[in-house]
Amino acid sequence: MPSQAADARDPAPAPRWLQPLLLALVGLLALYRALYHFAFLELDPFAVAPVSDGRVYLEAAADLLAHPPLGREPFWLQGAYAAQLAVPMAWGGLAAALLLQLALAAFALWWLHRALRRSHGAIVAALASVLLLAYAALAFYENKILSASLAVVCSVAVVTTFLSAQAQPRLRALLWCGVAAGLALLARPNLALAIPTTAWALALLRRRASLSVAPALASFGLGLLLALAPMALRNAVVTGSPSVLPVHGGGTSFYIGNNAQARGVWNAAGVLSGDVTREREELGVDVAGASPAEATARSQALGRALYTRAWQEIADDPGRWLWLELRKAWLLLGNDELAQDYDVWGERELIPWAWPVGVPFGVFAALALVGFVIERRDPQARPRLWCLGGLVLATVLANLVFFTSSQHRLPLVVPLAPWAALGALASARWLRRAITTRALPRRDRLLAAVAVLVALQAAWPRTRVRTPSAVHYYNLGIAYDRVGELRPALHAFDRALELRPDHPVMRIERASVRVMANDFAGAQQDLAVLREQPDAPAWVRTRAAQLEHQLRPATAPQRPGP
Repeated sequence: MPSQAADARDPAPAPRWLQPLLLALVGLLALYRALYHFAFLELDPFAVAPVSDGRVYLEAAADLLAHPPLGREPFWLQGAYAAQLAVPMAWGGLAAALLLQLALAAFALWWLHRALRRSHGAIVAALASVLLLAYAALAFYENKILSASLAVVCSVAVVTTFLSAQAQPRLRALLWCGVAAGLALLARPNLALAIPTTAWALALLRRRASLSVAPALASFGLGLLLALAPMALRNAVVTGSPSVLPVHGGGTSFYIGNNAQARGVWNAAGVLSGDVTREREELGVDVAGASPAEATARSQALGRALYTRAWQEIADDPGRWLWLELRKAWLLLGNDELAQDYDVWGERELIPWAWPVGVPFGVFAALALVGFVIERRDPQARPRLWCLGGLVLATVLANLVFFTSSQHRLPLVVPLAPWAALGALASARWLRRAITTRALPRRDRLLAAVAVLVALQAAWPRTRVRTPSAVHYYNLGIAYDRVGELRPALHAFDRALELRPDHPVMRIERASVRVMANDFAGAQQDLAVLREQPDAPAWVRTRAAQLEHQLRPATAPQRPGP
């Protein structure tokens, strides 16, 4: 049954025109999102040449396709997303993989709308859909080759299967909840933190169906096992280790987020260039020629070493780390979309009309706070609060324990959406009541004041940068290079080096493209600068030496003829 938490305190029914208006908004926003995705596929080179994490996922998918069905290499990042890419790529390449990802994203939004309509009513479901469709970051990551979209889809699966179990708490429904929780863990390992809270929520539900605790939790556990077993079996066969986590166990992310140079977002940690495909090499792990088992063991050892190093740096200066945690929370609660792999401002340069306005995260969070407090007043909503709250807590903790970014924050919007819809409805009713009676209950006034403060603090800029970053232009140059468009690639590398003239990786990439474009003099200039940078990564120096050797015949003076 739909929750009566809001209606119990304001019996006036919603106007008849509200539901059709909201559904019309849903349709318009869905159309706009479809146009945006079409423009991305047509205009943005990242659609055909992913960068950073996307390249690692594509390499893993290619390994699965080259050696079906299990592949031969350990998964450096999440294997479930690589498998999602590999299936459609087998018959339609990268374009098919992107189309499947967009189809899954659309299905997830429809699935959540349908589930909320049954549990909360048509108005709340439509409001939640409007808020999700108007949240620009959700659309931004739906078409990127990153696991963020899969994490959103699997979070939706957890919420919808739980709402289904809430309506009919049977063993089969609890089994599907376990499957969804397992898939969420595979999509984003930090969501393992939500498994205990989801299990507890289901334990509260089982009382309605007169089920004992043991069968209820056994069904949930069986579903969890069914979801995780294929990945564990695959890794046991290929690498000798039945783990379902990335081989480094999160050690690289923990070190990036907590080293002495960390500031709450991705950073070079003193050794990284930002090219994830070279991350192990830059961290000192040589897996060339190693067997899968050896590569896995070395990567696991690296992860443990990075955890140890990070904890040591935290112990050396605990005050700095406490400040860092406060900064992560400050960044997390802001409106700024701190993209790690792709640049929001860079995309607006490529697609100028894309998402000029939308629902800021601070407004989303403020409305969700109101909705949470209102739903907490409903005694029937206690199991649902545990399920949604666990998903929120798991994502928040991951951003604090590791580092925060737009894509790491993204799964938050799924559990927040039902509360945000309730909060929007309550806010409209408060406003109407304040206008007509000029009075609100004290607790509602206090809640409204806190929500306004949450929204206002989020509007305070977390970064002063409102232009594309050097990393964006570097990634753009890489993308153009990979599709054979050398002039746009050179232009992008020029823009990157205008912003970061001392960056050796950007300079070696421009030197390589200049050689391919027969600009030998320009390539020699870049190599001369690199010779003055002894701290450049070893692989950059090796590549520079190769380019210099390649350029010698082209730049050698020609001997006069007889």
